[in-house]
Amino acid sequence: MYNQDGINASLLGRYIGTRFGASGNTVELEPLFTLDLSAGYNLGQVDGALRDTSIQVQLDNLTDVRKVINFAGTTVGAGTPLFWTQPGRSVFVNVTTTLY
Repeated sequence: MYNQDGINASLLGRYIGTRFGASGNTVELEPLFTLDLSAGYNLGQVDGALRDTSIQVQLDNLTDVRKVINFAGTTVGAGTPLFWTQPGRSVFVNVTTTLY
């Protein structure tokens, strides 16, 4: 984490270890590691009416990992396993300000 002179940034690593499916299913889910990056700048007062203005950019799942993250059960007819997967990379931009 970094925060100095109006600039802020963070890099967060998340690790989720090996887990097993539910309902007696022994499907093993692979370990998962993702990185999230956030960076921003506080512009301060932009004009007479806008103060504490800042812009922030956030990248979730920076490395674009798309592994299976959870077991959701099986289909009724064939018993085929169903899984949820990690969402791919996403980008968010936030601009905030305070009006006088």
